[in-house]
Amino acid sequence: MAADLRGGARKTITAQRWRKAAVPLQALHKNVIECGYGDSITLIIADSVTASGLFSDASVDWIHLDARHDYASVKTDVQAWLPKLKRGGWLSGDDYDEIKWPEVVNAVRDLLPGATAWSTQQWRWIVP
Repeated sequence: MAADLRGGARKTITAQRWRKAAVPLQALHKNVIECGYGDSITLIIADSVTASGLFSDASVDWIHLDARHDYASVKTDVQAWLPKLKRGGWLSGDDYDEIKWPEVVNAVRDLLPGATAWSTQQWRWIVP
């Protein structure tokens, strides 16, 4: 997910690998509309790296990663999205658990030394 929170109500969710998703694309789209966010959320059906190419560098306030859990994939996602963040922006992610997803934890620690745990099994890094 990438969100522009400072400049208005535009928010963007990036969705990937829908053939194997737990929630079908149609259900996600229906939920967005039924919750009243049809005008402020744009669904992008693409893999994470491709979706990152749709955004200019230093243009996004918050990016939340929740994709593949192997070290190489986390590294690729972080490297693709990091330049898209504005100063003071957040890069965060899911499944930050040393026992269940050690490769996520190791990749985040290696690539973003200042990242911290926050919430339940989440991590975040704030652009200096």
